[in-house]
Amino acid sequence: MTREEKVKLYDSILEVHPECIRKGKNNPYTSMNGHMFSMVTKEGQVAIRMSKDVRAKYMEEVNPEEVVTYNTMMKEYIEISDEMLNDQEAVLSLLDQSIEYIKTLRPK
Repeated sequence: MTREEKVKLYDSILEVHPECIRKGKNNPYTSMNGHMFSMVTKEGQVAIRMSKDVRAKYMEEVNPEEVVTYNTMMKEYIEISDEMLNDQEAVLSLLDQSIEYIKTLRPK
């Protein structure tokens, strides 16, 4: 799947989530209280930021690629596979969990 196709799917998922407002013209992302919680990297990875516990469980179950952008590993992010990106309900559930985590962080 091309990056452009992933961005379209990402956008379609964000459109139905009331707390997700897409930002970034060329590099789409979402943020809340100054904390980014989802993005499409320039390399085309779709990623969602998760709590340590949820991320560890996801990494064990799914074994996704590490999220790397601009040569930096994004430690709190999980990659959303192309297959999962087509499952809107699954991605929306992950976004809900991410938002709950972000709400626990001190606003920037």
